[in-house]
Amino acid sequence: MAKTYNLAGRDDKVTALKNVSLSPGDEFYPIKKGEFVMIRGPSGGGKTTMLNLIGTIDSSTGGELFIMNEKIDQNSTDDFLSDMRLRHIGFVF
Repeated sequence: MAKTYNLAGRDDKVTALKNVSLSPGDEFYPIKKGEFVMIRGPSGGGKTTMLNLIGTIDSSTGGELFIMNEKIDQNSTDDFLSDMRLRHIGFVF
């Protein structure tokens, strides 16, 4: 999963997330049902961006996001994402 932002009036892009993965074989896989997870890191490190992507509040600019074996991308409808948040996603900032 990756996320970059365009800077208004400039060609520069800001990379907020790069190569983030919670896939099988990764250090933190799996996050189990009912498990509490804490994400920590430096200011500007991409913590909120990652939660916004996982929470389907924002969309990635690269990579893939699957939640409950459902692909989340630019083709996901608002109704589908609302239902996904209602039934499967919960976090506290």
